[in-house]
Amino acid sequence: MSYLPYLLEALPSVRQPGKIVGPFADLMGKVYNLLFELLHSNTSAGSLGLAIIIFTLIVKLILFPLMVKQQKSSFKMQALQPELMKIRKKYEGKTDQMSQQRMAFEMQEFQKKNGVSMVSGCLPMLIQLPILYALFYLFQNAYVYVDVIGHNYTDIANAIVNIPVSLRMEVFQPYAQEFANAYKNVAIIKDGFDMGSVNNVVMLVNYLKPDDWNVILQNLGDAGSSLVPLLATKSSIETFLTIPLVSKAGLHFPGIIIPIAAGITTWLQSKIMMMMNPQNSDTGNPAAAMTKSMLYTMPIMMGVFAINMPAGLGLYWTISNLFGILQQVILSKHNGDSAYEKEYREIVNRHITDMTQEIYDDAIAAALAELGAAREEVDITVIDEGSKGFLGMFGSKDAVVLVKKNFNPEKEAETFLKEVFLSMGLIVKIKTEQKDKHLYIDLTGDDMGILIGKRGQTLDALQYLVNLVVNKKSPYYISVMLDTENYRQRRKETLESLAFNLAKKVKHTKRNVVLEPMNPYERRIIHSALQNDRFVTTYSEGEEPYRNVVITLK
Repeated sequence: MSYLPYLLEALPSVRQPGKIVGPFADLMGKVYNLLFELLHSNTSAGSLGLAIIIFTLIVKLILFPLMVKQQKSSFKMQALQPELMKIRKKYEGKTDQMSQQRMAFEMQEFQKKNGVSMVSGCLPMLIQLPILYALFYLFQNAYVYVDVIGHNYTDIANAIVNIPVSLRMEVFQPYAQEFANAYKNVAIIKDGFDMGSVNNVVMLVNYLKPDDWNVILQNLGDAGSSLVPLLATKSSIETFLTIPLVSKAGLHFPGIIIPIAAGITTWLQSKIMMMMNPQNSDTGNPAAAMTKSMLYTMPIMMGVFAINMPAGLGLYWTISNLFGILQQVILSKHNGDSAYEKEYREIVNRHITDMTQEIYDDAIAAALAELGAAREEVDITVIDEGSKGFLGMFGSKDAVVLVKKNFNPEKEAETFLKEVFLSMGLIVKIKTEQKDKHLYIDLTGDDMGILIGKRGQTLDALQYLVNLVVNKKSPYYISVMLDTENYRQRRKETLESLAFNLAKKVKHTKRNVVLEPMNPYERRIIHSALQNDRFVTTYSEGEEPYRNVVITLK
């Protein structure tokens, strides 16, 4: 018997799917729960991982007709490219509004006549977005949708509530405070976090990672004996091939296998799509340039995201990629010749051309078109003015000019982030501001918790990628600070509160406290918060990225 309706109503979650995505999440949750129960009744070990794999294949099979339609539209559009190029060449060099409108009209009419459109090619992707959003909520809140996990989490929460109040508050309050601060803008948390409420504690159980439980059990001592078998059951349910699927994949073996697999399969799928989709060989196609850039950025991005997300999400993405590769091969063989692989032409950052003095302006215009830049966005240097010679016939010398695109860090960062959010199906408003050698980026949109991630790891990873993109072309180093919903300030306040509480513990127990590994920015917050304390001092130990702060008595 399924208890899913009860769980959906009784167990709360900080991540709510909403009115549009909610029905998708509800439906897929029921299917996912049914799969898990069937597998769990036969084998308890690895049932969650097998459920994810089978569930992924079911979702991909359901979406297969949409992908067939998209692929057919892509091949048909490529077959019509020669005629579309003729229309473009007809209006080449005509930049007035009337000519541009006529060109757009002719291309639309030609596509309509032949039964293709850019919208039809994008429609299957748009239809998939609610499903992809629903899957995110489903895997992030497995305890709500999977009966067995929900009951296990409830049992753990009841055991925690039964621990004496003073000890419970001492051990769990720092984690509860961190959790409440992270989601204080969420409706269910706004009124505060109650450690005496089973429902609230259930959310905390989902928030805590395996390393947290090790510390908790150590601090509880004999009082935590009732938690040991329940946590063992939790580990058995959620572990697949020794990898805990509900917990963050992380950088340690064997969890790191999931991000590596997600990154590699993402690259393979993108590479095969580029080889088999002839549109990607069209140098005049903006989508082709985007596809090439995403060929290398998406695997890195997905790998980083998979590190900081539950391993189950990474497993889903890996299986989805493998199915997509098989799908691409089958559809390519069915719809046309697969020998479409061509090399992309690199987007030039400078353009040098030889010319006579008379076509000076035309050459600059050609360079601007190739760079995709306006005249005010480039520097033009005349290397050699050339000479017409005597009577324009004897002793003439070609002119040489250098057209170099100016570097704009704000535009580079914004372009990269737009590509990332487009690939993720997110609508995000990007606000940039550069002050000297510092670039501040603020993101706003719906459900920014996806970009923040657990304890800000996803936001930090995205900030690191933007840093790489901006400083790749910058003549000097630019510090990038990425923020959303004032998370950086809230995280600072959480860390300061944690530092003060742990300092009190050190004074009381006379024993050192070692914090979890942090990045340099967060370690500085801890050091700064306690630097004026007369009784304790702090120092860092270990090697990056596992360097942590130690609080000790002076």
